[in-house]
Amino acid sequence: VLEDNFLMRLVFGAFLVYEVLLGYYFYQKLHILHTFVSHDENLKDYLNRLNKQLRFFLTVYKYGNALLMPPAFLAGIVMGTYYNSRGLLAQLLNQNTVYSVGIITGFTVVASLLGYLLVSWWTNRLYGVHLKRLETYTKELE
Repeated sequence: VLEDNFLMRLVFGAFLVYEVLLGYYFYQKLHILHTFVSHDENLKDYLNRLNKQLRFFLTVYKYGNALLMPPAFLAGIVMGTYYNSRGLLAQLLNQNTVYSVGIITGFTVVASLLGYLLVSWWTNRLYGVHLKRLETYTKELE
Protein backbone atom coordinates (compact mmCIF):
# COMPACT_ATOMS: atom_id res chain seq x y z
CA VAL A 1 0.00 0.00 0.00
CA LEU A 2 2.78 2.42 0.93
CA GLU A 3 4.79 1.92 -2.27
CA ASP A 4 2.10 3.23 -4.61
CA ASN A 5 0.53 5.92 -2.41
CA PHE A 6 2.28 9.29 -2.56
CA LEU A 7 0.14 10.81 0.20
CA MET A 8 1.03 8.14 2.73
CA ARG A 9 4.73 8.33 1.83
CA LEU A 10 4.51 12.08 2.37
CA VAL A 11 2.80 11.63 5.74
CA PHE A 12 5.34 9.05 6.89
CA GLY A 13 8.17 11.31 5.71
CA ALA A 14 6.69 14.24 7.62
CA PHE A 15 6.29 11.99 10.65
CA LEU A 16 9.97 11.03 10.42
CA VAL A 17 10.95 14.73 10.36
CA TYR A 18 8.61 15.27 13.30
CA GLU A 19 10.33 12.50 15.27
CA VAL A 20 13.75 14.05 14.62
CA LEU A 21 12.45 17.44 15.83
CA LEU A 22 10.94 15.76 18.87
CA GLY A 23 14.26 14.12 19.67
CA TYR A 24 16.04 17.47 19.37
CA TYR A 25 13.41 19.07 21.62
CA PHE A 26 13.96 16.44 24.33
CA TYR A 27 17.73 16.83 23.98
CA GLN A 28 17.39 20.60 24.51
CA LYS A 29 15.23 20.09 27.60
CA LEU A 30 17.78 17.69 29.08
CA HIS A 31 20.58 20.12 28.29
CA ILE A 32 18.73 22.89 30.15
CA LEU A 33 18.14 20.60 33.12
CA HIS A 34 21.86 19.75 33.31
CA THR A 35 22.71 23.46 33.64
CA PHE A 36 20.80 23.68 36.93
CA VAL A 37 23.83 22.49 38.90
CA SER A 38 25.57 25.09 41.07
CA HIS A 39 29.24 25.85 40.53
CA ASP A 40 30.60 27.48 43.71
CA GLU A 41 28.36 30.51 43.90
CA ASN A 42 26.60 32.02 46.86
CA LEU A 43 23.11 30.85 47.71
CA LYS A 44 21.32 34.04 46.67
CA ASP A 45 22.93 34.09 43.20
CA TYR A 46 22.25 30.39 42.82
CA LEU A 47 18.55 30.76 43.68
CA ASN A 48 18.19 33.72 41.29
CA ARG A 49 19.87 31.76 38.51
CA LEU A 50 17.80 28.67 39.27
CA ASN A 51 14.60 30.74 39.13
CA LYS A 52 15.56 32.15 35.71
CA GLN A 53 16.58 28.75 34.39
CA LEU A 54 13.39 27.09 35.57
CA ARG A 55 11.29 29.81 33.92
CA PHE A 56 13.28 29.39 30.70
CA PHE A 57 12.83 25.61 30.88
CA LEU A 58 9.06 26.04 31.26
CA THR A 59 8.99 28.43 28.29
CA VAL A 60 10.88 25.92 26.13
CA TYR A 61 8.58 23.15 27.38
CA LYS A 62 5.35 25.01 26.61
CA TYR A 63 6.36 26.46 23.25
CA GLY A 64 8.04 23.23 22.17
CA ASN A 65 4.82 21.37 22.83
CA ALA A 66 2.81 24.08 21.08
CA LEU A 67 4.96 23.79 17.94
CA LEU A 68 5.08 19.99 17.92
CA MET A 69 1.38 19.32 18.59
CA PRO A 70 -0.13 20.44 15.25
CA PRO A 71 1.98 18.08 13.09
CA ALA A 72 1.11 15.19 15.41
CA PHE A 73 -2.62 15.92 15.17
CA LEU A 74 -2.39 16.40 11.41
CA ALA A 75 -0.57 13.09 10.92
CA GLY A 76 -3.13 11.38 13.14
CA ILE A 77 -6.02 12.78 11.13
CA VAL A 78 -4.53 11.81 7.77
CA MET A 79 -3.55 8.30 8.86
CA GLY A 80 -6.80 7.77 10.76
CA THR A 81 -8.98 8.75 7.81
CA TYR A 82 -6.81 6.78 5.40
CA TYR A 83 -7.14 3.55 7.36
CA ASN A 84 -10.77 4.13 8.39
CA SER A 85 -12.43 5.11 5.13
CA ARG A 86 -15.93 4.42 6.48
CA GLY A 87 -15.67 6.77 9.47
CA LEU A 88 -17.55 10.07 9.76
CA LEU A 89 -14.46 12.19 9.26
CA ALA A 90 -13.41 10.25 6.16
CA GLN A 91 -16.89 10.65 4.66
CA LEU A 92 -16.81 14.42 5.29
CA LEU A 93 -13.34 14.70 3.77
CA ASN A 94 -14.39 12.85 0.59
CA GLN A 95 -17.14 15.38 -0.20
CA ASN A 96 -15.17 18.49 -1.17
CA THR A 97 -11.49 19.43 -1.20
CA VAL A 98 -11.94 22.96 0.18
CA TYR A 99 -14.33 21.64 2.80
CA SER A 100 -11.85 18.88 3.67
CA VAL A 101 -8.99 21.33 4.14
CA GLY A 102 -11.25 23.47 6.36
CA ILE A 103 -12.21 20.49 8.52
CA ILE A 104 -8.62 19.31 8.87
CA THR A 105 -7.34 22.82 9.63
CA GLY A 106 -10.14 23.51 12.11
CA PHE A 107 -9.67 20.25 13.96
CA THR A 108 -5.89 20.68 14.08
CA VAL A 109 -6.14 24.25 15.39
CA VAL A 110 -8.76 23.41 18.03
CA ALA A 111 -6.96 20.26 19.19
CA SER A 112 -3.60 22.07 19.30
CA LEU A 113 -5.03 24.99 21.28
CA LEU A 114 -6.69 22.64 23.74
CA GLY A 115 -3.45 20.67 24.03
CA TYR A 116 -1.45 23.87 24.61
CA LEU A 117 -3.90 25.05 27.27
CA LEU A 118 -3.71 21.67 28.99
CA VAL A 119 0.10 21.68 28.91
CA SER A 120 0.21 25.28 30.19
CA TRP A 121 -2.20 24.53 33.01
CA TRP A 122 -0.35 21.35 33.94
CA THR A 123 3.10 22.95 33.97
CA ASN A 124 1.85 25.92 35.98
CA ARG A 125 0.24 23.55 38.46
CA LEU A 126 3.28 21.31 38.62
CA TYR A 127 6.07 23.90 38.68
CA GLY A 128 4.28 27.03 39.93
CA VAL A 129 4.67 25.93 43.54
CA HIS A 130 8.42 25.49 43.06
CA LEU A 131 8.80 28.90 41.41
CA LYS A 132 6.92 30.61 44.26
CA ARG A 133 9.06 28.77 46.79
CA LEU A 134 12.26 29.85 45.01
CA GLU A 135 11.10 33.47 44.96
CA THR A 136 10.21 33.31 48.66
CA TYR A 137 13.59 31.85 49.58
CA THR A 138 15.38 34.48 47.50
CA LYS A 139 13.45 37.31 49.17
CA GLU A 140 14.24 35.88 52.62
CA LEU A 141 17.95 36.08 51.82
CA GLU A 142 17.78 39.82 51.11
